[in-house]
Amino acid sequence: MYLSNPENVTVKTLIAATLLALCATPVLAADPTEIRDPYQGNISCRFSENAEGAQVRCDLIEHRAQQADNKPADCTAGYGNAFLLRATGPGEVLCTDEAKYDASIATVDFDRSVTHGGITCTAQFSGFFCKNETGGSFRLSMRQQRVD
Repeated sequence: MYLSNPENVTVKTLIAATLLALCATPVLAADPTEIRDPYQGNISCRFSENAEGAQVRCDLIEHRAQQADNKPADCTAGYGNAFLLRATGPGEVLCTDEAKYDASIATVDFDRSVTHGGITCTAQFSGFFCKNETGGSFRLSMRQQRVD
């Protein structure tokens, strides 16, 4: 049975058009809170929040850069494998033996940016570039780690 209207559109046609429109509508997913670099999978980052605000910590499983020259004298743990960026202020190299690298985290596409709490990390061919709204940043790759 067909219901007609002035435009001769049937109920079946309306239902089909509605279903097609619903299927074609993109679903906007929230940015992930954990990301891993798409090139070598060598860097994993986790966004989190605490009483001081948003932050992102990135860990490298392997790197070729030498951080020992910049290692603080009071750092008795590992240095140069973990980096922290808060919502404000400069990036930091962490003095820690506690590795947070996680190979099970999904990789993100090249040139994809993920933002949480005013911190944005972008997956680039060379690794990750993370920055906050006050200009603090770090750039991480297997060959180079730069903190500003």
